[in-house]
Amino acid sequence: MDQSAVNLAATIRALTDVVAPAVDPSNARAREQLNLSIDHLVFLLERIDHLHERHYHELRQQMTLAGSLLDASAGEQFEARAALQRALQDCADRVGAARAGAPADELPAMPLPVDTLRQCLDRLGAATAGMVQACQDMGEDVRRRVERCVLEQDEARIRFERVWYAPLGFDSHARALGSLTDVLSGQGDGGSQDSGCG
Repeated sequence: MDQSAVNLAATIRALTDVVAPAVDPSNARAREQLNLSIDHLVFLLERIDHLHERHYHELRQQMTLAGSLLDASAGEQFEARAALQRALQDCADRVGAARAGAPADELPAMPLPVDTLRQCLDRLGAATAGMVQACQDMGEDVRRRVERCVLEQDEARIRFERVWYAPLGFDSHARALGSLTDVLSGQGDGGSQDSGCG
């Protein structure tokens, strides 16, 4: 059985109960750094069970964006678009999804290794960046559709990041955006599911 959560909790207790009292109260910087370290470990403990879900969520978002960009540039023929199409198909094959942007219940029952998910994310990210860059030299209509796709998907990504990091307390309005469970399940992803950018 994985003991990562137990080990994290033990580390937090050791830092709080043993190390913190031993730090010189006059050393403000040391106390500040210790408190930040403890807060970060508490955050990791709260999120550790969702790390793999986060990778899947990011991949779904990236695949959705890639599919939207391909739709937005339909009828155009250029290498960056073909590269994005190949990358999307490869990632769809690797996760067993029938189409780009497949919902969570169509993903494999057995989780893919994190390395595989990261490889897909890296490849799709690079291909997407190449596609967006290439579209700067296309007609104004195509360029605007592509830019709209990126902006709409970015809105969903920013919302997810705000909810993910809400426990750290830096964003006082993040909790009003919904629970992490809702966001990971695809509920309330803003305009990402019906972007209209194509």
